[in-house]
Amino acid sequence: MLKEYLKNPDSFLQGVVGKENLNQYDIYKYVDFFRFMEIMKTNTLSITKISKWEDVYENWFTKCRIQSETGYVDFSRFQNMTFGSCWSFQYNTDAMWRIYSHDRNGIRIKTKIDKYMRAIISKADESSEFKRVYSGVVAYRKKKEIEDIIKKTNARVALERPESYVVNNCLVKRSEFSHEREFRFIALFKTERHEDYISIAIDPNDIIESVMFDPRISDAEFGIRKSVLRDIGYTKTITKSHLYSLPDYQIG
Repeated sequence: MLKEYLKNPDSFLQGVVGKENLNQYDIYKYVDFFRFMEIMKTNTLSITKISKWEDVYENWFTKCRIQSETGYVDFSRFQNMTFGSCWSFQYNTDAMWRIYSHDRNGIRIKTKIDKYMRAIISKADESSEFKRVYSGVVAYRKKKEIEDIIKKTNARVALERPESYVVNNCLVKRSEFSHEREFRFIALFKTERHEDYISIAIDPNDIIESVMFDPRISDAEFGIRKSVLRDIGYTKTITKSHLYSLPDYQIG
Protein backbone atom coordinates (compact mmCIF):
# COMPACT_ATOMS: atom_id res chain seq x y z
CA MET A 1 0.00 0.00 0.00
CA LEU A 2 2.91 2.37 0.74
CA LYS A 3 4.17 2.12 -2.85
CA GLU A 4 0.69 2.99 -4.10
CA TYR A 5 0.53 5.97 -1.73
CA LEU A 6 3.94 7.29 -2.77
CA LYS A 7 2.94 7.03 -6.43
CA ASN A 8 -0.41 8.81 -6.00
CA PRO A 9 -1.03 10.33 -2.53
CA ASP A 10 -4.21 12.08 -3.65
CA SER A 11 -5.89 8.74 -4.32
CA PHE A 12 -6.02 8.21 -0.56
CA LEU A 13 -7.83 11.50 0.08
CA GLN A 14 -11.59 11.60 0.44
CA GLY A 15 -13.92 14.55 -0.01
CA VAL A 16 -11.16 17.13 -0.54
CA VAL A 17 -11.60 19.85 -3.14
CA GLY A 18 -9.27 22.69 -4.11
CA LYS A 19 -6.33 21.97 -1.83
CA GLU A 20 -3.03 21.50 -3.62
CA ASN A 21 -0.18 19.66 -1.91
CA LEU A 22 -2.47 18.88 1.01
CA ASN A 23 -0.16 16.14 2.22
CA GLN A 24 2.44 18.76 3.12
CA TYR A 25 0.08 20.70 5.39
CA ASP A 26 0.85 21.00 9.09
CA ILE A 27 -1.70 19.40 11.42
CA TYR A 28 -1.96 19.47 15.18
CA LYS A 29 -3.20 17.33 18.06
CA TYR A 30 -3.81 18.52 21.60
CA VAL A 31 -2.91 15.82 24.11
CA ASP A 32 -2.22 15.49 27.82
CA PHE A 33 1.40 16.03 28.88
CA PHE A 34 1.56 12.61 30.54
CA ARG A 35 0.04 10.99 27.46
CA PHE A 36 2.87 12.52 25.42
CA MET A 37 5.41 11.04 27.80
CA GLU A 38 3.84 7.66 27.12
CA ILE A 39 4.10 8.29 23.38
CA MET A 40 7.80 9.01 23.83
CA LYS A 41 8.42 5.92 25.94
CA THR A 42 6.49 3.50 23.70
CA ASN A 43 7.32 5.11 20.33
CA THR A 44 3.67 4.78 19.33
CA LEU A 45 0.60 6.83 18.51
CA SER A 46 -2.82 5.20 18.30
CA ILE A 47 -5.90 5.10 16.12
CA THR A 48 -9.31 4.80 17.79
CA LYS A 49 -12.35 2.69 16.98
CA ILE A 50 -15.02 5.05 15.59
CA SER A 51 -17.62 3.66 18.01
CA LYS A 52 -15.69 5.56 20.73
CA TRP A 53 -16.40 8.93 19.10
CA GLU A 54 -18.87 10.85 21.25
CA ASP A 55 -20.90 12.88 18.75
CA VAL A 56 -24.02 10.79 18.08
CA TYR A 57 -24.28 12.12 14.52
CA GLU A 58 -20.81 10.90 13.62
CA ASN A 59 -20.69 7.73 11.52
CA TRP A 60 -24.51 7.78 11.34
CA PHE A 61 -24.39 5.34 8.43
CA THR A 62 -23.18 2.54 10.70
CA LYS A 63 -26.19 3.15 12.94
CA CYS A 64 -28.78 2.89 10.15
CA ARG A 65 -30.73 0.00 8.68
CA ILE A 66 -31.38 -0.05 4.95
CA GLN A 67 -34.25 -1.86 3.26
CA SER A 68 -33.13 -4.49 0.76
CA GLU A 69 -35.10 -6.99 -1.30
CA THR A 70 -34.76 -9.58 1.46
CA GLY A 71 -35.24 -7.32 4.48
CA TYR A 72 -33.31 -4.77 6.49
CA VAL A 73 -29.50 -4.69 6.33
CA ASP A 74 -27.58 -3.59 9.43
CA PHE A 75 -24.18 -1.89 9.00
CA SER A 76 -23.25 -1.74 12.67
CA ARG A 77 -20.39 -4.18 12.06
CA PHE A 78 -18.43 -1.31 10.50
CA GLN A 79 -18.28 0.39 13.91
CA ASN A 80 -15.88 -2.37 14.92
CA MET A 81 -14.06 -2.50 11.58
CA THR A 82 -13.23 1.21 11.27
CA PHE A 83 -10.63 3.21 13.20
CA GLY A 84 -9.73 6.88 13.02
CA SER A 85 -7.18 9.44 14.15
CA CYS A 86 -8.36 13.03 14.57
CA TRP A 87 -6.08 16.04 14.09
CA SER A 88 -6.69 19.76 13.60
CA PHE A 89 -5.59 22.66 11.43
CA GLN A 90 -5.97 24.92 14.49
CA TYR A 91 -2.52 26.18 15.35
CA ASN A 92 -3.13 27.93 18.67
CA THR A 93 -6.64 28.94 19.76
CA ASP A 94 -8.36 29.69 23.05
CA ALA A 95 -11.12 27.14 22.35
CA MET A 96 -8.73 24.26 21.69
CA TRP A 97 -6.68 24.92 24.82
CA ARG A 98 -9.73 25.21 27.04
CA ILE A 99 -11.40 22.09 25.65
CA TYR A 100 -8.41 19.77 25.39
CA SER A 101 -6.30 21.24 28.19
CA HIS A 102 -8.94 22.21 30.74
CA ASP A 103 -6.56 21.32 33.60
CA ARG A 104 -3.67 23.16 31.88
CA ASN A 105 -1.75 19.89 31.47
CA GLY A 106 -2.22 19.80 27.70
CA ILE A 107 0.35 20.21 24.96
CA ARG A 108 -0.03 20.65 21.24
CA ILE A 109 1.99 18.40 18.94
CA LYS A 110 2.61 19.10 15.27
CA THR A 111 3.21 16.84 12.29
CA LYS A 112 2.55 16.81 8.56
CA ILE A 113 -0.26 14.86 6.96
CA ASP A 114 2.20 12.95 4.80
CA LYS A 115 4.33 11.83 7.74
CA TYR A 116 1.52 10.32 9.75
CA MET A 117 -0.15 8.84 6.69
CA ARG A 118 3.06 6.96 5.90
CA ALA A 119 3.22 5.66 9.47
CA ILE A 120 -0.33 4.28 9.32
CA ILE A 121 0.19 2.76 5.88
CA SER A 122 3.42 1.13 7.04
CA LYS A 123 1.45 -0.46 9.87
CA ALA A 124 -1.17 -1.61 7.35
CA ASP A 125 1.50 -3.14 5.13
CA GLU A 126 2.72 -5.21 8.10
CA SER A 127 -0.72 -6.70 8.70
CA SER A 128 -3.09 -8.55 6.40
CA GLU A 129 -5.98 -7.37 8.61
CA PHE A 130 -6.06 -3.87 7.12
CA LYS A 131 -8.20 -3.35 4.04
CA ARG A 132 -7.55 0.31 3.18
CA VAL A 133 -6.39 3.61 4.69
CA TYR A 134 -7.99 6.95 3.83
CA SER A 135 -7.68 10.56 4.96
CA GLY A 136 -9.58 13.78 4.49
CA VAL A 137 -10.71 17.18 5.70
CA VAL A 138 -13.81 17.09 7.90
CA ALA A 139 -16.85 18.93 6.52
CA TYR A 140 -19.16 20.64 9.00
CA ARG A 141 -22.90 20.57 8.34
CA LYS A 142 -25.99 21.79 10.15
CA LYS A 143 -28.15 19.11 11.75
CA LYS A 144 -30.86 19.67 9.12
CA GLU A 145 -28.30 19.23 6.32
CA ILE A 146 -27.14 15.91 7.78
CA GLU A 147 -30.73 14.74 8.13
CA ASP A 148 -31.33 15.67 4.47
CA ILE A 149 -28.26 13.64 3.47
CA ILE A 150 -29.63 10.65 5.38
CA LYS A 151 -33.05 10.96 3.73
CA LYS A 152 -31.54 11.26 0.24
CA THR A 153 -29.17 8.30 0.62
CA ASN A 154 -29.50 5.96 -2.35
CA ALA A 155 -30.29 2.59 -0.76
CA ARG A 156 -29.17 0.54 -3.76
CA VAL A 157 -25.80 2.29 -4.01
CA ALA A 158 -25.33 2.11 -0.23
CA LEU A 159 -25.93 -1.64 -0.29
CA GLU A 160 -23.46 -2.06 -3.16
CA ARG A 161 -20.72 0.20 -1.75
CA PRO A 162 -21.17 0.48 2.02
CA GLU A 163 -17.48 1.09 2.68
CA SER A 164 -17.54 4.28 0.65
CA TYR A 165 -20.44 5.57 2.73
CA VAL A 166 -18.72 4.61 5.98
CA VAL A 167 -15.49 6.44 5.11
CA ASN A 168 -17.16 9.59 3.77
CA ASN A 169 -19.53 9.62 6.73
CA CYS A 170 -16.50 9.71 9.04
CA LEU A 171 -15.57 13.04 7.45
CA VAL A 172 -18.80 14.85 8.35
CA LYS A 173 -19.62 16.49 11.69
CA ARG A 174 -22.25 18.90 12.94
CA SER A 175 -21.50 22.61 12.56
CA GLU A 176 -21.39 22.98 16.36
CA PHE A 177 -17.93 21.38 16.19
CA SER A 178 -16.56 23.55 13.38
CA HIS A 179 -14.08 25.29 15.69
CA GLU A 180 -12.04 22.06 15.63
CA ARG A 181 -11.20 22.30 11.89
CA GLU A 182 -10.38 18.61 11.80
CA PHE A 183 -8.38 16.43 9.49
CA ARG A 184 -8.86 12.69 9.91
CA PHE A 185 -7.12 9.45 9.04
CA ILE A 186 -9.47 6.49 8.57
CA ALA A 187 -8.34 2.85 8.63
CA LEU A 188 -10.75 0.17 7.46
CA PHE A 189 -10.22 -3.45 8.53
CA LYS A 190 -11.38 -6.62 6.80
CA THR A 191 -13.10 -8.00 9.90
CA GLU A 192 -14.42 -6.73 13.22
CA ARG A 193 -11.84 -5.91 15.89
CA HIS A 194 -12.20 -6.39 19.64
CA GLU A 195 -9.69 -3.75 20.75
CA ASP A 196 -10.68 -0.07 20.99
CA TYR A 197 -7.24 1.28 20.09
CA ILE A 198 -4.49 0.14 17.74
CA SER A 199 -0.90 1.33 18.18
CA ILE A 200 1.03 2.82 15.28
CA ALA A 201 4.82 2.62 15.54
CA ILE A 202 6.54 5.99 15.09
CA ASP A 203 9.84 7.74 15.66
CA PRO A 204 8.63 10.68 17.79
CA ASN A 205 11.58 12.85 16.78
CA ASP A 206 10.65 12.37 13.13
CA ILE A 207 6.85 12.37 13.20
CA ILE A 208 6.34 15.02 15.91
CA GLU A 209 8.00 18.16 14.59
CA SER A 210 7.35 20.37 17.61
CA VAL A 211 5.65 20.57 20.99
CA MET A 212 3.83 23.59 22.42
CA PHE A 213 2.73 23.90 26.06
CA ASP A 214 -0.48 25.42 27.41
CA PRO A 215 -0.20 29.23 27.61
CA ARG A 216 -1.55 29.27 31.17
CA ILE A 217 1.23 27.35 32.89
CA SER A 218 3.92 29.34 34.65
CA ASP A 219 7.33 29.87 33.08
CA ALA A 220 8.86 27.89 35.94
CA GLU A 221 6.56 24.90 35.30
CA PHE A 222 7.28 25.15 31.57
CA GLY A 223 11.02 24.99 32.27
CA ILE A 224 10.61 21.89 34.43
CA ARG A 225 8.45 20.06 31.92
CA LYS A 226 10.68 21.02 29.01
CA SER A 227 13.62 19.47 30.87
CA VAL A 228 11.58 16.31 31.45
CA LEU A 229 10.94 15.96 27.72
CA ARG A 230 14.62 16.49 26.94
CA ASP A 231 15.54 13.86 29.51
CA ILE A 232 13.28 11.23 27.89
CA GLY A 233 14.75 11.94 24.46
CA TYR A 234 12.64 14.53 22.65
CA THR A 235 15.01 16.67 20.59
CA LYS A 236 12.75 18.90 18.48
CA THR A 237 11.38 22.38 19.20
CA ILE A 238 9.60 22.89 22.53
CA THR A 239 7.78 26.17 23.20
CA LYS A 240 5.08 27.65 25.40
CA SER A 241 2.11 29.31 23.73
CA HIS A 242 2.09 33.10 24.08
CA LEU A 243 -1.65 33.33 23.45
CA TYR A 244 -2.19 35.17 26.74
CA SER A 245 1.11 37.06 26.87
CA LEU A 246 0.89 40.84 26.58
CA PRO A 247 3.90 42.53 24.97
CA ASP A 248 5.49 45.47 26.76
CA TYR A 249 3.84 48.18 24.67
CA GLN A 250 5.09 51.74 25.00
CA ILE A 251 3.17 54.76 23.78
CA GLY A 252 4.95 57.95 22.90
